[in-house]
Amino acid sequence: MILLKNRMVLGMLCIAISLVICFLIAPMFNKSISHKTQYDADLL
Repeated sequence: MILLKNRMVLGMLCIAISLVICFLIAPMFNKSISHKTQYDADLL
């Protein structure tokens, strides 16, 4: 718990988590959405 009391470590951890979300999770989510959109367009 002493690790979370250090504000610098907590800030760097938040920045690292946000970078993971931006560069790993968001592109995978967008790819799945665009694939579904393409599939829906093929049905029309």
